Amino acid sequence: MIITIHQSQYLPWLPYFDKVLRSNLFIILDDVQFQKNGVQNRNQIKAPNGATWLTVPVRQKFGHLISEVEIADSKFVNKHLNALKTSYGKAPFFKELFEDFSSIYNLKEWRFLNQLNFSLIEFILKKLDVPVEIVKSSNFKTEGKGSDLILSICKYFGAETYISGQAGNNYLNQLDFKRNNIKLIFQNYKYPVYKQLFMKNLGFITDLSVIDLLFNDLENSKEIILSGGKFYEA
Repeated sequence: MIITIHQSQYLPWLPYFDKVLRSNLFIILDDVQFQKNGVQNRNQIKAPNGATWLTVPVRQKFGHLISEVEIADSKFVNKHLNALKTSYGKAPFFKELFEDFSSIYNLKEWRFLNQLNFSLIEFILKKLDVPVEIVKSSNFKTEGKGSDLILSICKYFGAETYISGQAGNNYLNQLDFKRNNIKLIFQNYKYPVYKQLFMKNLGFITDLSVIDLLFNDLENSKEIILSGGKFYEA
């Protein structure tokens, strides 16, 4: 069993999905503290004038868990959909994807950020043809914080291998994982270059939401995402 764990994010970037693509089980960590000004409620796309943020307005207090954070108002929906039209209206796969994205955003008046994030991530994984099981951490009991929390989740699901982002090398207790016979794999992602719009004026821009890749090259998205993943064992 290969597991990866990541916090709930809004339209995540390529390294996020690279880890998921290589896993049997993906745990969306949504019962940890919300990070203000992070990427849990925003991400970047490539607009005609450069990288621009799409931000979901939220209503939250210090200490709120991600699963508790509410969307402040629904006006962002039209703003984000219009931004996608402006940015990707001439992209090769705009017609194939935009209607689906529009349907998700307009499915209902979303109350919680985590619900919207989950639906978008689930849709993106479907378009990438990834048969991975997805579980929210808020749906089962977890213990500890930091490294102890990750280890607790891995043990709960009987993980043999845990795929971590590169930052995990700074806080995961590698000895604890070794004692529990769980192999630690760390990701070192090198962003692949792919076809983007506005290349003549802006060149290639990295660290964008995965939807930039999907709109531009849906058919090869899975292979492109995987091409950037480099890994090393603890």
